[in-house]
Amino acid sequence: MFNFLRRLDNLFIRLAIFAINPKKSKDIQSGEVREILCIKLWGLGNLIVIYPLIEKLKARFPQARITFITFDLNRGFLDDDQSLDRVVYFRFTVNFFRIIRQVAELLKELRALKIDLVINFETFNNASAVFAYLTKAPVRVGINNRYENFFYTHSIQRDPQAHITEVFSDLVRTLGLKFSYAYYSFPVKEQEQQAVERQIKSRPYLCFHPGTSGNFTGKRSREEYFAKLANLFIEVCCIPVYFTGSYKETPIIERIIEKVNDKSKVFNIAGTFTIWELVELMRGCRLFVAGDTGPTHLAASLNVNTVVMFGPSSPKRYSPLNQNSIVFYKGCSCSPCLNPDVLTQTCRKKYECLDFDVQDNFAQISKRFLD
Repeated sequence: MFNFLRRLDNLFIRLAIFAINPKKSKDIQSGEVREILCIKLWGLGNLIVIYPLIEKLKARFPQARITFITFDLNRGFLDDDQSLDRVVYFRFTVNFFRIIRQVAELLKELRALKIDLVINFETFNNASAVFAYLTKAPVRVGINNRYENFFYTHSIQRDPQAHITEVFSDLVRTLGLKFSYAYYSFPVKEQEQQAVERQIKSRPYLCFHPGTSGNFTGKRSREEYFAKLANLFIEVCCIPVYFTGSYKETPIIERIIEKVNDKSKVFNIAGTFTIWELVELMRGCRLFVAGDTGPTHLAASLNVNTVVMFGPSSPKRYSPLNQNSIVFYKGCSCSPCLNPDVLTQTCRKKYECLDFDVQDNFAQISKRFLD
C-alpha cells in the first residue's frame, strides 16, 4: 500500500501542475488573517511535534480561527488543544472515488469559510500541496520537496539533515515568529491517571511499544528483539513489562509474549487505553522502548527515559530531543531509505538495519537508566 500511494501521489502532482498552471497569490497583512487552515494527515508523532507550534500560531494571530485537518487514524489527540477551534478528520481510505468525494466536499466547505492562510506540515505528501492551492487561500506555506513550490506563496527548502522539529518550526517562522523549539508540556489529567492506576498495580514498570503506524511497517523492530529484551529485564532486574499499541497491533504483541519466559511479568494492554490514558501510563513508567513511531516523541515530551531503534528512517531527523534518551542505529550503507526521493520501500536486505545485538543494547540501557 505504501509503495502504491507514494507513486500515485508523485504522478498526481505532475498532472496537477500541467492541468492547473498555478499562479502565486499576493501576501496579506497579519491583521487580515481571520481563518487559518493547518494540514498534517500522517503520523501521530508529527502531531505531537506540531502541538506546541499551534500555540505559537494562535499567539501570532489571536483573532483568527484555526482549523486542523488530519486523518481519522489520529482521532482524539488534538481535540483538547485549546488553540484549535476545529479539528476535521479526513477518513483514511485507499478507495480513489471516496478520496475525491471527501476532497470535493471539504474544499467546498473551506472555500465558504474564505481561508486566509494555509500551513501544510506534510513532508512527503504532494497532493496536500495541491489541496492547499485549491482552497484559494491567498497565503500558503509549505515544504518544497520537488514540485510543491508551484503551489505555495511561501516555502522552505527540504533539508534531509534537519530535525523534524526545526522543519516544522521553520514553516511557522516564515510568518514572522522567532522562537526556539520545545516540546509541549502536557499537564497531568487526574481522571486518566486514576484509570491507569486501577490497572497498573506494580511499580516500577517498563513500557515496550513494538508497533509503528500503518503507513510504513518497515520501521518496526524485530519481534524477537523485543522478546529477548523483555526476558533480560525480567530475569536480571525483575521489572514487569507492559506492551502498548493499537488494537490492531495485538497479534504482534501476542507473538512477542509467547517468546517471553516468565508470562507473569508481561502484560498486553494494546488497545485498552485512550490516547490520554496512554500519556499517563507513559508518564509513570521507568523506561519506554520503541522504534521510530509517534509515542516515542510523546515519551520524550514527558521527559521519560527513552530508548529508540532506528533503521530505515534517520535519527538525525526523528530522534527524541530529551537528554535522557538512547538511540540505536547501525548506519547501514543503504540507510536511511525513508525519504521523499525514494518511491519504493521494498527492502532486498530484509531490513538488516534493524538487526541489533540485544545483549549489547541491554548493557547500555541498564547502565544508563537502571543502575
